[in-house]
Amino acid sequence: MQTVIFDTNLLLDFFVFRDKTTAPLWEAACAGQFRTVTTQEAIDEFKDVLTRPAFNLTQKAQEEALKDFLSVAENVAVTTEAQARCRDPLDQKFIDLAVSEAPAVLITKDKLVLRCAKRIKKTGSVICSPSTALLNPDLVKTPQPSPLSDSVQR
Repeated sequence: MQTVIFDTNLLLDFFVFRDKTTAPLWEAACAGQFRTVTTQEAIDEFKDVLTRPAFNLTQKAQEEALKDFLSVAENVAVTTEAQARCRDPLDQKFIDLAVSEAPAVLITKDKLVLRCAKRIKKTGSVICSPSTALLNPDLVKTPQPSPLSDSVQR
């Protein structure tokens, strides 16, 4: 089963912004189409980001987002420090996790993280954007719409 890592910005898409373009990734994670992993450091970052006033989330909404994420994601330890270094040290945890869980797919919109894609390729892991992940079923298996649903629309 494929291992997938979502960075914090993607979690915000799922739980705060309710981004319809990335929603199929979360739906696939919930359906068990792949193994979703995270680390305690990433969980702590997600918790912190959810409290930011800019998002105006109630305590209950913050707790529900975290609970929903942790109901799907497995909290694992980073066992390998990646040779590839991210220019943003706060994002290095995701690259280290991708290398530790190789082969894995790290899905991100972060340009600095995406720049590390070539440097971790030899580990067997992939760093890609949500759109790339959604367009490539070899990377991430997502639920496919029924062909019947397309033909019923008039």
